[in-house]
Amino acid sequence: MPFTSLFEGQIMPTEACEIDRRIVNRAEKMAEAGYNGTYTFKDYGKLGLLLRVRGHRAVWLAKYKQSTKTIGQLYPRPTERPITSVKVARERAANARSVLMSQPDKFDEYMTHRDQGHDHEAAVSKLVEIPSGWTLRQCFEATLEDKQSLNGRKQIKPSTVKDIRSMMSRPSWGNILDQEVTRLTQGDLEKVRDDTRRAHGVSTSLKVVTYTREALTWCAREHNGASGLGEVNRWWPNLSSPVIVNPKTRMPALDKAVRTLWIAEQFLNHPLPKRQCRKNGVHPWTLAALWWAVLTSQRTGAAFSPLKSDLVTDILAPEKWQLASWDVDKVKGKQRVILPVPKQAVDHLNRFFGMGENYDGSAVFLPSAQDLTKNVTGSGAYQILSRLAGRDRNKPETDRRLSPKKEPWPDLLTEEGIDWWSPHDIRRTLSDFLSDAGYPGGASAVLTHSIKDPAILAFSQNDQRVFDRMRQSPANVTEKSYGAHSAYMELKKDSMELWVNAVLQTYEEQKQIPWKGASLKMMQKSRK
Repeated sequence: MPFTSLFEGQIMPTEACEIDRRIVNRAEKMAEAGYNGTYTFKDYGKLGLLLRVRGHRAVWLAKYKQSTKTIGQLYPRPTERPITSVKVARERAANARSVLMSQPDKFDEYMTHRDQGHDHEAAVSKLVEIPSGWTLRQCFEATLEDKQSLNGRKQIKPSTVKDIRSMMSRPSWGNILDQEVTRLTQGDLEKVRDDTRRAHGVSTSLKVVTYTREALTWCAREHNGASGLGEVNRWWPNLSSPVIVNPKTRMPALDKAVRTLWIAEQFLNHPLPKRQCRKNGVHPWTLAALWWAVLTSQRTGAAFSPLKSDLVTDILAPEKWQLASWDVDKVKGKQRVILPVPKQAVDHLNRFFGMGENYDGSAVFLPSAQDLTKNVTGSGAYQILSRLAGRDRNKPETDRRLSPKKEPWPDLLTEEGIDWWSPHDIRRTLSDFLSDAGYPGGASAVLTHSIKDPAILAFSQNDQRVFDRMRQSPANVTEKSYGAHSAYMELKKDSMELWVNAVLQTYEEQKQIPWKGASLKMMQKSRK
């Protein structure tokens, strides 16, 4: 029997019952017909669930002590908070009751978050007052400043700084970099990671994960108070990537790699086939850089960085050897690298340097065609390969400076039976070549990999004598540059001599082999 109360002359019966589908149907019919007054079904139990009918509405309510709050509507529908299931109504009532018990003044805010699609835990977490702190950009900048300082505990190389800034420049960040780190969630960074992977590839997305995790960890430890990270849940250690960069296994055959360079040479004074732009397809200095990457097999970031002063004549064999050096901050390891280069390799490059304007006016060994004060970049050399393969992109359709291509550009490499390769792949070719020649340790020495053979690790007095004399020579090389022993010099010389001789001999052979592809045959015919 329902309990009946009077409120301002209005009859307000309340019926205690177990609200089930039968009660729900009954309430719906009452609201559909229009109930004159207010009728309340009070669910058994301690969840504080009520189903109230008034006029043409039936709503679900949660009650705690003197507070009664609407949590959903049964009738009419559609509505902003539809609840038709008793199970859902009981769950919502229990959640709402917990908020009324702990934060009654924030109940309306809680319901707003629920209306926005957040579940109970997420809605409650948003009620917590978030401390102010640095933006993510400030965290990156503070980390970079600390690690670049003269007395920094964990110093980083300029190349790493450049890599981080490049990663931060990606448009996939949106406004995340300028948001306070105390308000960021793991989901925010996972979205940046995934957007970066779609736009720029797996490798760049992994940098987003790694560098963000490192910056937040550094600031939480070294700038705990100022950054605000001491007051938040540490979610960033869990930031990871579901994908990895698979190890590359490409290893171009030596004759194929050299033939690629011979193809590129055909366009030093001619445009590439079927291009609307009629300028020369390849710049001689950029081709020289690609040759240098093949002849030395160094990583392009380091290979293209030397100044002319970083190449000196070996005073023990001035007619035969040049010594190229790289500072610690230019190479992947933690030691200065000195590589003996046969003079014939440098002479080969000089031919291309002489084709450009004012090479003598640059202090850079491999200068950019656009700026004599800057080095050729790895992407610049890579672009030669892309253009030969017809892989380089046309300007966007919104850019009217160059209309979209009317037909695909020919893939000159495929036409000549050459698979795609990159300068880094040559390092595997060198390793395979020297292993076959009986110099597996030579490959490790040239590639600056770790050598563990104690016989090879033995100190060479001859090497040290060279650099003792170099320190006293008038060449533009400082004592700091050559103050340390350059490991495995004789092994490097033997290995480099074998490799460079093979590369240049292959080059002479390739110049005598007729073209296979239609595009290069047509080019040859048109030039006669």
